[in-house]
Amino acid sequence: MEHATANRHAGGTAAATLTFVRKIGNPVLFAEGDRLHLWYVSVGLGGWAGSALNHSVSHDGGHNWTPAVRLHTSPFANISTLVRAPPLPLADGGLGLPAYHEFISKHGEWLRLAADGQIIDKVRMGHDGRTLQPAAAAFDDRHALAILRDGGPGPAASAASRPLTEARTGERRTHCPLPNPNSSVALLRLRSGRLLIAGNGASNRNDLLLWVSDDDGKNWRPAPTVERADDPRVEFSYPALLQARDGSIHLAYTWHRQGIKHAVFNESWLDGQGP
Repeated sequence: MEHATANRHAGGTAAATLTFVRKIGNPVLFAEGDRLHLWYVSVGLGGWAGSALNHSVSHDGGHNWTPAVRLHTSPFANISTLVRAPPLPLADGGLGLPAYHEFISKHGEWLRLAADGQIIDKVRMGHDGRTLQPAAAAFDDRHALAILRDGGPGPAASAASRPLTEARTGERRTHCPLPNPNSSVALLRLRSGRLLIAGNGASNRNDLLLWVSDDDGKNWRPAPTVERADDPRVEFSYPALLQARDGSIHLAYTWHRQGIKHAVFNESWLDGQGP
């Protein structure tokens, strides 16, 4: 069923954009009431570095979707703009979408979108190192924080710990003190003002951990462990975070590369005080 669904969406994307599509991935969903935005990448030839970014909208809560539109993000063959984390609402009614570039140079990017999803501007997250898959959280209408995974050479599940990279608005990027095995993380600013990160630990993807910051990311402390396995071949990866209207925190992640697992908890549980 999963392969059939993916093939069907790849065929629909190819027909809507008049391009050859071999595979699709990295879906990012954002809700504005019953209006849903969906961004995802498509690949025609080569690997993920040759991806194109597509956008579709639903006006009825996901029952029906507009034909996919291929967004123009790069003057070089319009390729290698990828997404992984959800956007942030902007004061002008538009959205700020974290993105990244993989072809030749790996670096984070910030896409400024109009209310209809069209790209207005693109800014590179400058840094000396190679980084991927930024996840962002806003402090106010002028300041934000992005956390990026290391994009250096080596396999994605390297046994060596690699530092995450931190990017703040108007500041040079620095290393985040949390360990990471070159794997994607999720970042969420809770309604209480605290920051929450979900990601893997130092050695591999066989654990899924949470960290909380009470001071805008200057310091982080571990929260209860979500998953842990002794077998390094087991994988819990690619987390996504969301806080619902009732305050509950939702965490979704890849489970054993066999499916998607969904966990729900509250802030008291993060402090070890509740179920």
